[in-house]
Amino acid sequence: MEQTQAQQRLKEAAEEGDINGLYSCIKEDPHILDGIDDIPFVDSPLHTAASVGHTHFALEMMNLKPSFTKKLNPEGLTPLDLALRNGYLILCKGDSSILTKSSYV
Repeated sequence: MEQTQAQQRLKEAAEEGDINGLYSCIKEDPHILDGIDDIPFVDSPLHTAASVGHTHFALEMMNLKPSFTKKLNPEGLTPLDLALRNGYLILCKGDSSILTKSSYV
C-alpha cells in the first residue's frame, strides 16, 4: 500500500518528535489517525516515537489516540515493548507520564 504525502509527513514527524508536524498532518487530513487505527497490525506514530524516546510526541499521541498504546505492530510489539527494547522507560504516576533513557536496560 502506497503512503500519501500526509502519511509520510506524519511518519517523519514521529521520527523527529515534531508535534507541530503532527498537527499539520491532522489539519490536512483530520481522519489520518483513524485510518491507522483501522489497521490491525501497524507501526503507529506512537510506536515510532516511543522507540526513539520522543517523550512529548509519545504523550501527545497517547492523548489523541489512547487505543494506540495497545496496538500491536507487525512483529506483535506494543509501543511500550519497543520503548523498553530500545532502553527507554515509561514512568507513570497519576496523570503524568515520562519516557526516559534507562541505563539499566
